[in-house]
Amino acid sequence: MSGPDQWSWDGVNQPRGVPEAPPPGHPTDTGQPGYGGQPGYGGHPSYAEQQQFAGGPGPYGTVSYRPGVIPLRPLGFGEFFDGSFRAIQHNPRVMFGLSLLVAVALGLLEALLFGSALGDLMALDPDSTAIPAGPLGAIMGGSVVAGIVSLLATIVLNGLLVTSVSQSILGRRVSVGTVWQQSKGQLWRLIGLSFLIGTIQVAVITGAVLLLVALGAGAAALGSDSFWVLLVAGFLALLGAGILSGFFYVKLAIASPVLMMERTGVLAALGRSWSLTAGYFWRNLGVIVVAVIVTGAISGVASLPISLITSGLISLGTEFLWIAGAASVLLAALLSALVTPFLAAITSLLYVDIRMRKEGLDVELIRAVGDSL
Repeated sequence: MSGPDQWSWDGVNQPRGVPEAPPPGHPTDTGQPGYGGQPGYGGHPSYAEQQQFAGGPGPYGTVSYRPGVIPLRPLGFGEFFDGSFRAIQHNPRVMFGLSLLVAVALGLLEALLFGSALGDLMALDPDSTAIPAGPLGAIMGGSVVAGIVSLLATIVLNGLLVTSVSQSILGRRVSVGTVWQQSKGQLWRLIGLSFLIGTIQVAVITGAVLLLVALGAGAAALGSDSFWVLLVAGFLALLGAGILSGFFYVKLAIASPVLMMERTGVLAALGRSWSLTAGYFWRNLGVIVVAVIVTGAISGVASLPISLITSGLISLGTEFLWIAGAASVLLAALLSALVTPFLAAITSLLYVDIRMRKEGLDVELIRAVGDSL
């Protein structure tokens, strides 16, 4: 029997026919037939049997089974958000602590890259309009380095958080070291996947910009009377780009959980996300929109005291610049440590919910928990 830190999703990611009955005495054992390979069920148990086995209404009554942060059955709309907050509470050392550590490290990196250059700029004569090339070049170069490092760190962190959530669903509270061991083999693929998805989004936006340029050239050739035509066409082009970009975002939103939990390749994860979300686009869109609103509200509320504190310290004099910077880094890191794991948990639960609905994953997960008891 494997211990809690060694259990992984590998055993439930391949079709294995009709799941077997739960062990005798298990909370989901009803003593009724239906999971031993009855004819006529194909590759998965019937929907009624899945519901009865995984916590929903069935022909033999109702069973509620929740070993971790969510019940092992198809989720209701509000359970995505409840489960995401529970995932942070269940394993705070990974979900919150690791996120805070990464955010603080990134903040310190930015302070090291920009601190001296900003100090030089603050020391300039306020009446002078000339900006020295040295500090300006340092800020531009530091921005590039900080952006690349921040992007890579965020991608890796997201992969680690997805692994932690996958364990919390089964009630496993794993350590940072265990999360790293289970995730490290997929992290380079996750980086490639993230850059590929980003490239798709950039291509959509670039197409819209090129369309606007073409429309502008056409309008200029027609003369000034085409201004309103250009304005309407430009609005429609931007609207279309936004809709198309959002469509790709929702269709590929669970590609990262697919890659981390199923241990697939980059292209396979994209194709799997695309096929799994078929029929659930609007539901997923609703969950994602509400999640973005929630995180936006949290960010908006938290940004106000951050701005007040840093502005107040800077107003006391340049000698308080470093204190203001340190306070800003710490408060921004706390905000990031709340928002990042919440969004990672949302996408993970979207993936698990769709597989429970389409592939009977809830039955497989209950079976996996029973095997590990």
